[in-house]
Amino acid sequence: MGFHRVTDATGEPINWKITHFANISGSEEFIAQLVMEMPELVDASMIYGEERDKLKEAILIVSMEGLMPAFEHLKKIRASVGLKMPELNRRQLFEDFQGRLWHEYKDLMQKAAKRMEPEIGFRFQQKDAQFEAGLLAWEKKRPKLAQAVAPYLRKQRSDWQEDLRE
Repeated sequence: MGFHRVTDATGEPINWKITHFANISGSEEFIAQLVMEMPELVDASMIYGEERDKLKEAILIVSMEGLMPAFEHLKKIRASVGLKMPELNRRQLFEDFQGRLWHEYKDLMQKAAKRMEPEIGFRFQQKDAQFEAGLLAWEKKRPKLAQAVAPYLRKQRSDWQEDLRE
């Protein structure tokens, strides 16, 4: 069981090149939520047409290029429990995992957020002043939504985003 993807979609579908991408079960919770449930939520939203398609594509990119590779590193960490190995090797497992998560969050999630309307890519700014300026500009576009969501975004930023970055 695993995920496959089309790597060359030129010509007729029968000629498309399909590669085995990952051995990750569809029963894994993050797969079920991101790859299966998130597109359904997008379908239930007020995002239509090309914007909807772009957002669904962004969700798949985040999943396949960010979270699935991070999950592979997590599986290596889990497999290492109880094994004797040099400290350097053990640290490397965690550094690789953290690096994939940061790439997913800082690069891929930011690109996905920029596809949303109203665009919320500002939440990924590292400097507080830039974040607050982006939040203020966003609030001008959607005051009621921003009023409800701004405290949540600030809390996420202070609770775990900075820890992940460090």
